[in-house]
Amino acid sequence: MATANGVFAGAGIVSEQILHELAETLQLFEPVDKHIWNRQGGLSTAMTIACVGYAYLMTGKPEDAKDFLLKGVQRFPAEGQLARICLEAIVKADGNITAGYKFGCEHVEVLDEQGQMMVAEMAAEIGDLTTLTRINTILRERNPNDRERDEELRAFEWLALAASGSDEQLDAVLSFDAFSSMTSKVAKIIVANIAFRRKATWAIDAVRSLEKALHDESSTREVIMVSRACVAVGLYSEAAKRLGKILPRGIVSEPHKLLFEALVKGGFRRKALRMLEEFPPTAIDDADIRALALELAEGANDWTELSRLSDLQLKAHPGRAEAWTFRAAVLLRQRQPQAVQRLIREQIPLDLQGSTKSRAQLARFEIEFGNAERGFKRLYQVFRCSLADVDVASIYLGNVLTMQPERRPTKPLRIGPATAVTLSVGNTTRQLIIDPSDLTDLPKAAHFISVSDPTYAALEGKMLGDVIQLADGLGIAHDYTVVDINSGYMALAAHAEKLVRESVIPGGPITSIEMQTREDGQLDLSLMQSMLRARTERTKLALDGYAQGQVTIGVVAKLLGVSSLVMVADWPAEPGPKLYACSGTFEDQAASEGLLKSWEGPLVVDLTAINELVVNGMESALSLVKPVYISTSSVEVLDRLIELAATDRAVGHMTETNGQIAMVHYGEGYHEGRRAYLERLRKCVDEYCEIAPSWGAEELPEDLPRFAEALDSESYDTLLLCLEKHALLLTLDGRLRELGKVVANIRGVWPQLFCSVATQRGHCARESYHRFVMSGIARRRTHTAITAGDVVWTAHAPFGPTNGTFGMLLRYISERSVEAVSTARVIADAAIYILAHGATAQALFQFIETAFAPLFARDDVDADSLEKLLVIRLVEAVQTLFNSDTPNIYLQSVLASQSERLQGFIEETVRKARVLATETPVGALYDKSVPVMAMYVTRYPCYIAARSAQSSTT
Repeated sequence: MATANGVFAGAGIVSEQILHELAETLQLFEPVDKHIWNRQGGLSTAMTIACVGYAYLMTGKPEDAKDFLLKGVQRFPAEGQLARICLEAIVKADGNITAGYKFGCEHVEVLDEQGQMMVAEMAAEIGDLTTLTRINTILRERNPNDRERDEELRAFEWLALAASGSDEQLDAVLSFDAFSSMTSKVAKIIVANIAFRRKATWAIDAVRSLEKALHDESSTREVIMVSRACVAVGLYSEAAKRLGKILPRGIVSEPHKLLFEALVKGGFRRKALRMLEEFPPTAIDDADIRALALELAEGANDWTELSRLSDLQLKAHPGRAEAWTFRAAVLLRQRQPQAVQRLIREQIPLDLQGSTKSRAQLARFEIEFGNAERGFKRLYQVFRCSLADVDVASIYLGNVLTMQPERRPTKPLRIGPATAVTLSVGNTTRQLIIDPSDLTDLPKAAHFISVSDPTYAALEGKMLGDVIQLADGLGIAHDYTVVDINSGYMALAAHAEKLVRESVIPGGPITSIEMQTREDGQLDLSLMQSMLRARTERTKLALDGYAQGQVTIGVVAKLLGVSSLVMVADWPAEPGPKLYACSGTFEDQAASEGLLKSWEGPLVVDLTAINELVVNGMESALSLVKPVYISTSSVEVLDRLIELAATDRAVGHMTETNGQIAMVHYGEGYHEGRRAYLERLRKCVDEYCEIAPSWGAEELPEDLPRFAEALDSESYDTLLLCLEKHALLLTLDGRLRELGKVVANIRGVWPQLFCSVATQRGHCARESYHRFVMSGIARRRTHTAITAGDVVWTAHAPFGPTNGTFGMLLRYISERSVEAVSTARVIADAAIYILAHGATAQALFQFIETAFAPLFARDDVDADSLEKLLVIRLVEAVQTLFNSDTPNIYLQSVLASQSERLQGFIEETVRKARVLATETPVGALYDKSVPVMAMYVTRYPCYIAARSAQSSTT
């Protein structure tokens, strides 16, 4: 009964049917005083007591098991198995090893070997080498030739050394070779855990080798032990896979909690949710399960699920402040302020348990949502019980100072509860703070009195100027005058302020740096400069990692402490790396365009893509695919930015470059403009997207959970949402898109391609799309695909010949990162376009000369081959346009002559562009305006030379 497949039944891996039968059987032995303790005979044997005690453990009654088994050990003090089961019951009932370890040390001589090893493990955990040596001696006397036991004891000794702070002795013995030489799996697990604690490089490999050594015949006990080691070192996927195969569903046990932890922390949200739903209703009473459930729901940003869990938590723990504050926070996140008000109006006791921070937070909720009197009393109680604690003082002071002025306590006219009175006699003053009523058991402290104090009776109801007779410490009566009456809460805040000021060394952000003065009287800016330099170096390090192709935009943002949205919106200028959106290869472009045009499923979008669409006025492109999903975590990021923008009052920011400090000043309207833009992003989300929590698929790709810690939460949630909805991914982060494809087979596209297809299908204006392309070049997105239409568009209003867009385009095509041959074809096609639409000869030649020269200046092209390519493409177009194969015999010779002449001029102009590239500095080649202008004589434009048009107007 005690074990099953190597696992203690007390671990809880027992079916509901067996538990029900056990509960019925236990009734035969109850009451135990009548059926066991007060009888002599077969039922009062040590074995019976052990079985009944274990049955109590299995049926979820550890306290009953503990009390019952302790009596059994008193009756049968020499029974080792009974003592061991009693030890297990004590640990289970108490939730810690303190009492169990004391019991084990007192009965270590009697315990069976398994019980002695339990005590040895406890001794190792707390670093008790003396007890460990004692157990080692006992076990060796019983059996001197047990190799696996000796290995386990040696592992326990190493654990004790690490726990006692003497782990330098392990340097010579703890190694992967020592681990590999062991035969005991228990010893190996202990050694691997010690190595992980000491941050040994081989620790994870050691645990992984243990996991790989498991097989179908491995005992359940061994699987659980190895899985626990996997969870300890972060191998959640391996633990979840192993435990999921052996544990029955629908029950709660320690191994089930381990599996649940592996699923939650490993990112298997959908599977973890199913496991939580399959747990019996009483499972949420377990603090570990409740904490993991909250972590799960928070990770998925499913506030509906969190609402259910917070309600269950409050019902289970109404005496804890955390339960109330969490319930209120969930309701606020669900935008239900009226529900928060109803919650706060309930009779919440003042004497709640919980952390100082939680009780102060609950007080703040009460003050702001309709129960200010109780809230101030609770807040007062928090600090009043810890008047010398600086941390508590800081919490109290922070809550009072950050309140809106109208919510702060007003100055009273009369002395009463929760008031502070200043009394004067002669040149002496003394202040008394009167505790609020209803607060009992407050510790005694100087200058504080309760309403039950006799002194208060003399003070109650007095006003400014009244005289009161009070005795001093020697019992001598004096006539005191009331010179000030204030709120007791504000007086306590003054006490907190004084404590914080005296106990904390001033410090703070860069806006609060203490400025020293040099000997020459000038300010010493060295500290500020060093801080700015450190920030610059951190930024450079993060961007260098991005430039090397190692990280996603989200990871860079995570390193810099901002969001992906902020990162892409403020992408750095040169010499920083370009933002990678796609590879730019023809194969990638064609395959992705074909995928998007044939896609019939949903779309998942992130904030990087939303920003790219909104900033270019292309929000309507999202109507191309329905439905469009965005993760709750992404929207939360956006909402936080909007909240910050509403309160941000910074006037600028400082930077450091090559030892020089520069101040970038924000102009008038900066904050309003920033908030207005963020609101546009939110409006786009509301209009086109469905906000959804990210649970992920039931079965996640094997490698995806490994990236949960590395990626930022927004990016990981986006990938999970794609798997859950079987959706196409739209993101500007090309690295994230490619990672999703490789790791999880998530297909995706990037904003420019998406807008291109949307424009083709009439969801966006072509004018807006051309502007989008030029914006991508200006904002350093790579690769930005261009077409002949984009090039020709630069000649149209509102840009015209004086705009720098064409020069920016020329610079772009001169870069090595842009594929040369396809770019040459695009520029040639642009020349053909303006020729076909009625360009003058001068306009055509100026365009060829200006647009082709940067291509010839590239050091990655063969000039001869490029010249031939361009000439052939243009000549073929001229021959098509001036086709002399006409029935009109008079036109045949004219067309042939014009074609031949134009071909000659084109060849000459292309050669001129080539020469120009060799004779002109590279920078001057693309520092030019568009060489042609569009003129609308008919519905469609024709093109004239820009320089000619300008000279004619002058």
